[in-house]
This record gives sequence, structure tokens and C-alpha cells, in this order.
Amino acid sequence: MEHLRLFLVLPGLLGLFTGQVCEAQSSTINAVTLMLLPSDNLVTQTDVTLRCEAQISHSSVELLIHSFRFLRDGVIVYNKNSSDTTVDYKITPARASNSGWYNCVVRVLGKEKASPKKRLIVTGLQTPQLSVRPDIIYEGDEVTAKCSALEETGTFLFSFLDNDQLIKSEVSNSPSVEIRLKLEKLGEIYLHCNIFLLRSEGERSSNSNTVKVIIRELDIAPTIAFAPSARVIEGDSLSVQCIVTKSVPNLEVFLTKGNKVLRQGLTSFIHKFTARAEDSGMYICKTETEYVQKSTNGTVTVTELFSKPVLRQYPEKVFEGERFSLNCSSKVLGQREVTFSLYKGNVKQKNGAHFSAIAGPANNGKFFCKVEARGITKLSTPLELTARVQVSAPAISALGKVIIGKPFQLQCKSKSGSLPITFILIKDRRPVSSKVVQAHQALFNVSAISKRVDVTEFSCQAFNNVNSPRTASQRLWAEVVEPVNKPTLTVDPYGNMVVNEGSDVVLTCSITQGTPPLTISWYHSKRGELKTQTHVLDMQGSHTVKGIGQGDEGEYYCRVTNDANENKSPLITLNVRLALWKISLIVIFIFLLLVALAIVLLVLVRKSVCPCGKKKTTELSVRAKKSKSDDPQRVSLMLEEQPAPNATPGVMGRSVWSEPDADSGSDADSQEIREDPCENMNVTPPEQTDPNRGATDHVHAQGSLEYAQLNRSDAEAV
Repeated sequence: MEHLRLFLVLPGLLGLFTGQVCEAQSSTINAVTLMLLPSDNLVTQTDVTLRCEAQISHSSVELLIHSFRFLRDGVIVYNKNSSDTTVDYKITPARASNSGWYNCVVRVLGKEKASPKKRLIVTGLQTPQLSVRPDIIYEGDEVTAKCSALEETGTFLFSFLDNDQLIKSEVSNSPSVEIRLKLEKLGEIYLHCNIFLLRSEGERSSNSNTVKVIIRELDIAPTIAFAPSARVIEGDSLSVQCIVTKSVPNLEVFLTKGNKVLRQGLTSFIHKFTARAEDSGMYICKTETEYVQKSTNGTVTVTELFSKPVLRQYPEKVFEGERFSLNCSSKVLGQREVTFSLYKGNVKQKNGAHFSAIAGPANNGKFFCKVEARGITKLSTPLELTARVQVSAPAISALGKVIIGKPFQLQCKSKSGSLPITFILIKDRRPVSSKVVQAHQALFNVSAISKRVDVTEFSCQAFNNVNSPRTASQRLWAEVVEPVNKPTLTVDPYGNMVVNEGSDVVLTCSITQGTPPLTISWYHSKRGELKTQTHVLDMQGSHTVKGIGQGDEGEYYCRVTNDANENKSPLITLNVRLALWKISLIVIFIFLLLVALAIVLLVLVRKSVCPCGKKKTTELSVRAKKSKSDDPQRVSLMLEEQPAPNATPGVMGRSVWSEPDADSGSDADSQEIREDPCENMNVTPPEQTDPNRGATDHVHAQGSLEYAQLNRSDAEAV
């Protein structure tokens, strides 16, 4: 247990001690400098010293260990641990490969600092040494060359040259390179080498020593000979000889003409053949080893004994049933005899240069002729003979339908006949157009015709042999479509534009010109809708409107269409009148309405005069009373009634003519007329009145009468 506790306590004590030590040995690097001694630009093989000096401040009483690292182009080239603050790195001697950017890095107590970079330039490379073996060779042989600069370090490009002409180069990290060189130039050559340092600045060395190499010719050149001569005539025997005087290992001998190898051997040989015209030309004898080739050449001229035959046909174009001839010709040298023969396919037709026969399928085929002399045979180029076929009688037809008033196309076609064929379009027995075509038909564009019968004026002719008559077609027969004229729209059965509601109306659309079939469409322009459409084979069509109604009233038109055109009829207006039973019902209704209005008006008038249904009394009193002045009797009219709705207060119940006398009620002469408001009016005979009151009573009576008439007029208005 005690050991365990000690084991647990020791790490803590060690950490505390280390912290105290580190705290006691704190330091800082103030500066790091690098010096190049004696200079930063030196000549090769000069000693150079790189001195790194550090300025460090620290609190330690003990010596500190400093870590120094020297770097060239970022790569460590030297390092050292020292208690000194200055360390030297010596390069003895300096070479060009030591050139570069240098700096040093100092590290102490976990801290480090680098010096600024400085460039060291070392100029000059060691002059390399060249050795070659062997120095005497035959052409095509190789030598071994070695170039060395043993004191240099780095990566170099080694170049091998012949009088500044580069032969070969190679890159190596070694200061010495050995390679194999193939030298082809005959005679003496002088080789040297140099090296190039592959660094960013680059530097080339001086040329090495020069080595002389002698290259001797390899005596394998052939000679060429022709027998009996290099100039011969076709049929002569010709020998070509390739001669090699010295034999060497792996030697090959060739005889060539153009790109063709005529013969091959390992030593001298003779090539024999019968000379032909095409054998004229250059012949080459060539010897060859692994690396060396030698050649020589000679020209042969072969005079043609006879030319390549030519087979011709007369006439060049022959039709079936016509006679033709074949003639074979060739230019012959001197008076030498040659043999002609004619072949069809591989079958001989005749010995000789001429052949004649009647053209036809039996004599069609490939013909050629053959000429022979002194063992030389030449064939003509094959001639294809095919008897031409007379063109058959053409047929004329229209492409599509012929529409009066519109352009159309006609086709003239023959079933057979050799091409080309000439077609001629005929109209009314006169040519109007012609075409030469590599086909059995021709198309002609024709302007419009104006009548149906005009189409029969067309025909066509065809020919392919100027020595034979033309073949003619029959007259053109084609379907002719006449455009429709402006249609007429009629109404049945009335023949007018007013129809009874509920009846069936037949709309007939007809034309007088046009070729069926026709497509007829009926339109109701008020609604802008298509009523119906039908296809007919006649010149007219009908559409029945079942149970026509008020909604069918309006303008109608029809449109007629065929393959030529379409046309539209003028508008017609169709009026729909009411049905008879509807009219009768309306008349009865109006009559009853008038009767009812008359009754109502009569009742209103009678009520305004003598209103019934209310208590109303009208009294007309005419009294005759004797006046004091013996004036004429006075008539007094008294109206007494209950107040009416339009009565003026204070008037009803008063005399319209005069006020009654105070003792008039007891006058014995007075008579009263009582009238029932709806039946009669009672008239009381006049009574005697006071003569002195006559004028006054007359005035009052007149005013009262006018007022009564005014009230009556108001009642009638109501």
C-alpha cells in the first residue's frame, strides 16, 4: 500500500519540479543572422563558410543547448546542437551544385527562429573527360562512349557531340555516364561531351577532350547488269543481274521495281523474264545488313511490239433489230504479224478484227478482243453492248382532278424503252412543251382550261431514237370538276318569307353549275350556327325545320362546296307569325278586357253622378212665391245632401240660388220634389215668393248652380 501511494505521488512531484525548472529557464530569441564567408559569389573549388549567429536572452544560470539547422532551398543540408550561439557550416571546396538559397534556424527551449535567406552563387563546372572504344569501326557498327565529371555533384544532362552536332544526350544523377553510339558517317569523326547542371539557374561545363573515331565503309555495295541490253523489244528475253563482291554476315540482296520486290537472295543472283512494254522503268539492286544499306539502279526500255487493242462499236447506240459491228485495232511495230480474235464473255465469237450482227437480247453482253504475237498477249478493255429498246406508246393522265379555271399537271408515261426518252405534250394537234428525261415518265404543268371539253384536246408523244417514228398516246380522259356557281336558297311550301309558327319549313339550296358530289351546309346567321350539313350527288339539297318557332326566326343562308371551290347564297329573312289559335285567344282576351273596362267606366261615371252605397239626399225645390212688388215668380233650387268626400264644408245643404225666406217653410204655396239618389228626382211646383227678393234670389241661384256643376266634374274625374 505504501508503494502504491508513492507511485501515485511521484508524477505530481515530477510535474511540479519540471514546471519550476521551466519557469526558471525561460528564454527569448532576439535575432538570427546568416553570413556567407568570404563572399556570396564564388568560383568553383573555393572554400566557403556559412556562419549562423543567434542572439538569445534567458534567465538560466546554466548553459543552454541550441539546435542549429542549415537549409538550402528549403532542404536541410547540415544541423548541429551546441551551447554556443554561433555555429559554422563549411563547404570545402564549393561546387556549382552548392549554389542556392540558404538560411539557418535556431531552436532553444521549445522556441525557434529562422534567419533571412541568402543566395550563394558558385560558378564554374569541372571539365568532363571522354573516352571511346573502339576508335576504328565499320559503318553501321557501334562504339561505347563514357563522359565523366567525378568531382561534381547534382543532376546533370550529359551531351555527346560530333563537331557540335548532337548525337545523343542522357540525364543522370551520377557524375559519370556510359552509352552506346551508332555512327553512320564514313571517314573520321571527332567526338566530345559536356555536362549541364539541371538547376533553376543552370550552367554548362566546358567541352571535354576530343576523341577521333575512324569509320570505314562496309564493302557490300552491289552492281546491276542487263542482258542482252537495257533496250529491248517486247517478246525478247531479258536478264537482270545483281552482283555482290563481298559477303558479310546477315547480308540480304533485293531486286525491286517501284514498290514491288522482284527477287530476294543472300548473295548475287540473275532474274530472267520475257520483256513486255510495262516492264520499262528503273530497277534497283539493294544489299542490306542490320544497320547498313547499299543500292544501285539501272533503267530498262522495252519497245512496244503492238499497242493494247481497242474495241469500238458502230453505231455507238444501236436499237433492237438494227445491225451493228465491232472493230478491234492495235498499232503494230513494223511488219510483224499479229493475230486478232473477238470474244463475248469467255466464248470466242470470231478470229479476226471485225464482227457484225443484228442487235437484240441474244447479242447483249461484254465483248473484248485479243491480240497475240511472239508470245505476247494483250486484251482490250471490255465493251458492254446492250441493244437499246424502242420506247413504248405513252399513256397520258392527269395527276389528281382537273378543275376548270385552275392549273393542273399531266403525266406522260411509257412502260418500256431505253433512256433517255423525249416526251412531247400535244394540245389541239400542236406541240406545246417537250422534256428529255432519264426516266419513263415526264410531268407537264398546264394552265387552266375554261370548258370541260378542253381536256380532250391533250395528248403526248415519246421517242428515244431519231431514226424511228414517234409513238403517240390516246387523247386525255380525265375527271373534270366544274366550280359551283352562287347557290339559291328557297323556302317551301309557302314560297315567301312569312311562315306560321309550328309548321314544317323546307329550305332548299340549289345550284345551276357545278360538279357533284356536293357538300351543302345551312346556317342561321342570327345565332351564327350551323344548322345541318349534307352530301348530295344532285344539284340541290333540302333541310326541313320541324315545328318552326319564334327562336328560328331570322336570316338564313347556305354554303355549297365541291372539289373545285365553295360558294355562299344570299341571305333570306324568315319571319314566323303566331299560330291561329294563339291569335284567336288574344282577340277574345282583348274583347273581354274592353268589355270589362267599359263596365268599370260606366260604374264610375254613375257613381260620380249619384253615388250609391252612401246616404245621400238631393232635394230640388222649386217654389213660387208671390213677391211684394209683384215681380215674376222666383224659382229656388235646394240641394240637401250628406257631406261627400270631395264636398266643400259650408256649402252642402244651402240654396244654390237664394236663401229661403224665413217663413218659407210654412208657405202654403210651396211644393217639394224629393228624388231618390239612384231612381228619380221629385220636382215641387214653384210657390209664390216675395217680389222684392227676386233679383237677389236669382243671383244666388246662378252661383249655386255653377258650384254644383264643378262638383260633378270632380266626381267624374275620380
